[in-house]
Amino acid sequence: RRAPRVSGRLLLAEVSQARSHNRRCGVDAAALPPQLQTFASEEQRAASSLDGEFLRRAHELREAAVGSRASGSRAASGGAAAKKRQRVGASGVIVDVAAAEEEEARQAEEDVELANPLLRPPPRDPARASRAKEQRRPADGATGPCAAAGPGAPAGHAPPVMWVSRKLRVRVVDEAGEFKGSHLKKGVVTRVNSARRSCDVELEGETSALLRSVPQELLETVVSRTCSRVEIVRGPHSSLLAELLHRDPAGNRALVQLGEAEVELPLDDVCEFV
Repeated sequence: RRAPRVSGRLLLAEVSQARSHNRRCGVDAAALPPQLQTFASEEQRAASSLDGEFLRRAHELREAAVGSRASGSRAASGGAAAKKRQRVGASGVIVDVAAAEEEEARQAEEDVELANPLLRPPPRDPARASRAKEQRRPADGATGPCAAAGPGAPAGHAPPVMWVSRKLRVRVVDEAGEFKGSHLKKGVVTRVNSARRSCDVELEGETSALLRSVPQELLETVVSRTCSRVEIVRGPHSSLLAELLHRDPAGNRALVQLGEAEVELPLDDVCEFV
């Protein structure tokens, strides 16, 4: 049986096409190792060269395909870790777990910032706000500060400021009232009732008794010798935390570090913060 006839022109065209393709792909055919075998004719050499080019290119394509699949699998696994999703609720809503965790962390940071007395606004007292509104509304035909105070209000007397807040160290002063058993004892404020202008105080010492609904009028501010942090309870800087630099009980003065400035205040306007 005779072998099929090989067209030399067709072989030359195929070889030229393979070399052109290799040049476009960056394959240097001249750098290939020389052929060690000898050929009986030019047609056999061209056919062998064509087979070698095709085998080399097929090997390169196979290696490139394997590498792309490996990199794609790594990227897919990394993307799955970065984009982990979960179905939530009866409706099966898909939620990005990473985004949900970031949002939860952001809300936790906001809660911490709001819990910081330096960043929260001064506490509003509804009763005090309503009284201030009535004072700003003078009676018909009445002028001056006495009329602005409203009917029944003593002239020249402003409503007391609610200065008590949680974590303040205070002293109970009640010689003959309901809390006379705790007279001159110190404690920490645990809860504040602005409507009744009272608070709960946990006394210091071995008993650690809890006094409930202590009126603000029976409490005094405390600034001990070892105190380092205070809260400003009166004045324009009310409800702000500051670092205590110096206290002068004889002169009733306190020097505090408020931000980058040093401010001197009356000692009664600051209270120890624990």
